[in-house]
Amino acid sequence: MFVPGRRRLSPQRGAIGLSVALVLMSAVLFVTLAVDTGRLALEKRRLQQVADLSAIHAASVASCGGAESPDAAAVAAAAQAVAAQNGYSGDLAAESGAVTLGKTQTVSGVRQFDPTASAGDADAVRVIAASDFPTSLVARGLFPGNTRLQAVAVANKELLAGFRLGSFLARLSTGNSVLNPLFGGLLGSSFNLDLVSYQGIAAAEVSLRDLIDASAGIGTVNELLTTSFSVGDFLDLLIDAAGPGSTAGVALNQMRMAGVGALPPITLGDILAVTGANPESALDAEVNVFDLLSAGLQLANKQNAVSIPAFNLNIAPLAALGLSLYVVEPPKIAIGPPGKNSAGEWRTETRTAQLRLQLDLSALDLTLGGLITTEVDLSLYLDAAAADAHLRSVRCPTVDDPVYHVAIGVQPGLASLGVGQFADLAGGTTQASPTLDVVALGLTVANVSLSATASVQNPAAGDVTFDVSQTPIPSPPPPEMTRTVGTEPATGIANAVATLSDSLQIQVNVLPALDSPVLVLVKATIQTLLASLPGVLLPILQQVLSVAATNVLDPLLAALGLQLGGADVTLILLLAKPSLLVM
Repeated sequence: MFVPGRRRLSPQRGAIGLSVALVLMSAVLFVTLAVDTGRLALEKRRLQQVADLSAIHAASVASCGGAESPDAAAVAAAAQAVAAQNGYSGDLAAESGAVTLGKTQTVSGVRQFDPTASAGDADAVRVIAASDFPTSLVARGLFPGNTRLQAVAVANKELLAGFRLGSFLARLSTGNSVLNPLFGGLLGSSFNLDLVSYQGIAAAEVSLRDLIDASAGIGTVNELLTTSFSVGDFLDLLIDAAGPGSTAGVALNQMRMAGVGALPPITLGDILAVTGANPESALDAEVNVFDLLSAGLQLANKQNAVSIPAFNLNIAPLAALGLSLYVVEPPKIAIGPPGKNSAGEWRTETRTAQLRLQLDLSALDLTLGGLITTEVDLSLYLDAAAADAHLRSVRCPTVDDPVYHVAIGVQPGLASLGVGQFADLAGGTTQASPTLDVVALGLTVANVSLSATASVQNPAAGDVTFDVSQTPIPSPPPPEMTRTVGTEPATGIANAVATLSDSLQIQVNVLPALDSPVLVLVKATIQTLLASLPGVLLPILQQVLSVAATNVLDPLLAALGLQLGGADVTLILLLAKPSLLVM
C-alpha cells in the first residue's frame, strides 16, 4: 500500500554499488599492471645496461687482449666479469650462445651480425643477457610464474697499427751521391738533389686523408688503393699531399720536372695494404713519403732490369762504378689489425723488396816493378730475399698496466753476396767476375781471376715488443719506436763484407805470351812479380770492398729498405678507438 511521504527504494542502488566495486577492482588491476610493467621495463633496462657494458668490455678483450686471435673463453669470461660487477645473477661464460664472436655487415641498409664467422675473422662481440623475473609482485595469484627478459648488445673495437721495415735514421743519413743516380735511374731521368732535400723527403709523413684530398675524384680509401696512377701523376700526388711548398714537396717537384721515362702505371694497393673490416678507419694513418716514393718506383720497375750509369764517385781507391738493379717484388707497407685470419694468415704483414743488384767497380791502375800493369776492376753482386714482419698482437692498457704493448714478429731475409756478376738478372744465375789482364811491354802475359762468396745467414725469426704510452705516435717516430732483430744495419753489412774479404781467392793464370822472345830477358823478373801479385792485390781489393760497402752499398740498401744480417722494424702508427655499440 502506498503511504504518502515515504520514499520508495530504487532497485538501481545495488547496481551502482556493484559498478563502484568493479571500477575499484579495475583500478587496482591497472595499477598492479602499471607497477609490474614499469618494474619489468626497469629490469629490462638494467639488463640492457648489463649487456651493453659486457659487450663493450668483451670487444676490447677480443681485439686487443694480447692474443693472435680472439680467445672465445677469455672473451666470455671478460663479459661475465663486467656483468657480475653490475648485478647480473646469471653466468654469461657458462650460458650457451650468451657471448658470441662474429662479424658485422650491412645488408640493404640494415646492420647485421653474423655469428658464423670464425674467431680469426671476427670483428665484433654479441652478448645476450637473460634473466627470469616474477611476472607480478602484487597479484601473483592472478599472474603466477616468471617472465624471461632478454637484452642483446653487439660491440666492436677498431684497432689498427702500422709499421715499416728499415731504419728511419739510416734514411736520414743516406748520401745524395747514391740517391741521385738510383732514383734518377728508376725514373729514367737525371737530377741533382742535395742531401737536405732527401732528408726532407725522409722526414715527411702524409695521411691517407691527405692522399685522398690530393686526388681528384677519389673519396674513399678503397678508391685510393685501387686507382692506377701514371708515375708522373704519382709524383704529383705525393707533392700535393706533402705540400708543394714543403722541403719534401719542392724536392719531389724537382724530380717531376726532370721528366719521367716510359714506365707502367702504379696501383697504390700493390705497395700499400689497408686491412680490417673498415678501411675508412685508417683515414688518419700516416705513411712516410720516402717509403712511398721508393716502393712506388720499385713497383714501376718490377721485373725490369734497370741499368744505372756511373755514380761518378771519387772515393779512393774507387774511381767509378755502375749499378744494375732488378726488382723481383717491390716492398709493401701495411696498416691493419693484429692477429691471424681464419685461413691462418697474418692480417697485417709488411715486407721489404726482393731484388738483385750488381755493382761494377773500377778502382785503379796498378804497376809493379815498372814492368807489369793491370786495371783493378771487379763486380760485386747481391741477391736479397725479402724480409717480412707481421702484427702479432696488441694488448691495451689496464688499470694495473697503463700502456699499450705491441708485438711484431720479424723474419729477416736471406742474402747472397759475392765477387762476380749476374749472367742473367731475371734468372738470378751468377758467374765469375771478368778476369784482370796483366800487361808487360804491350803483351798480355797473364790474367787474374777473382772469386769470393758470402752467404748472409738468415737469423731466426723473432718478436719485438713496443711499449706505447702516447697515442698517436709522434711523427717522425722517436728512436724507441725502432727495434732490431739480428744485427744493426752498419754491423750487418760490415760483417758480410768482412766474410767476403776473408773468402777472397786470387788466381794468377800465366799465358803463353810470357815465352815471347820480346820478354826473354825479363821473363824471370816478370815471373817473380806475378808470384807477388796476389799478396799485393789482396789488401787493395779488401779496401775496395770496404769502401764500396760503406759509401755505396750501405746507403743504397738503406734507400731500398734492405738490411743484411737482420731487420729494423719501426712502429709508426697505433690507432685504438674506444669500443662502441654497433647494434
